Amino acid sequence: MQSNIKRTITKIFYKYFTKHIWNFNYYRLRLGSLLPIEIYKLNAVKNNICGNCNNVDVFTKIFYLSGNDDHLGNFYICKICHIIYDASNETYSSDAYDIQTQWKEADVLYSLPTTANWDTEIESNRETYQFLENKLNLSFFGTLLEIGAGSGMRAAAGEPYFEKIMVYDHVNVRLKQLKESRQIDKIEVLNSSQLVDARADFVFLWHVLEHLVRPGNTIHFCSKLLNRGGYLIFQIPLLHKPWIEPKHYYFHNEESIKYSATIAELTVVDFIYDHRNSFLTTVLKKR
Repeated sequence: MQSNIKRTITKIFYKYFTKHIWNFNYYRLRLGSLLPIEIYKLNAVKNNICGNCNNVDVFTKIFYLSGNDDHLGNFYICKICHIIYDASNETYSSDAYDIQTQWKEADVLYSLPTTANWDTEIESNRETYQFLENKLNLSFFGTLLEIGAGSGMRAAAGEPYFEKIMVYDHVNVRLKQLKESRQIDKIEVLNSSQLVDARADFVFLWHVLEHLVRPGNTIHFCSKLLNRGGYLIFQIPLLHKPWIEPKHYYFHNEESIKYSATIAELTVVDFIYDHRNSFLTTVLKKR
């Protein structure tokens, strides 16, 4: 009985609060523990609340699909924004933030190259900028902000393209090591309070959204950080067997991205598919 009452209250809260105040993480950072919401709990199907569009009673089960390391995905689709959600992640005891904080122990995810390999790694990451400039017929300028920057190598490779580079990651040890060891003056490592007040001409999210419980709020949050005419560029995995695994919660598609972009006052510039790796790079522009 108490469980049903709690679920009902939660649904009402989401319907009348988050529908109008999309930038959930922004207010969480501002208000800290004063906001009585379990931001990182994987309970979208349990509570029947979509983490992308924040609408309630929207999920329809579509299929089971086996993935990486014998992970069996239990997939639902939102009938409003059409994002696909792997509900099997709700069976794990850890919440999303607990899982992410464990990544700092995995050197392969946050490692910095040796001095001998530095130039090779920088050139490899610089190919992203060269490809995007050619594909989109634009020149990078101004300020770059990369959220979920990992080791910071992609941001460091952008040094010739930007006047200022800001990086944020909840595991920021490698970012600080990068700045100090390579003495890159353009790079500024942000904490959470600084991130809220940041403003940029380009915001990068590289393989971040699939790990978030509220991806729609994050897109809206990034929109608030963009200067007018700025670009949000993110890459995500498509729904394909190698990427079906724990820690991948939501799988975006063109329709779900368009939905979030409209709410966030962003215009879709391009969808760029990498079919070899089953990745989708999306370019959105601030109106």
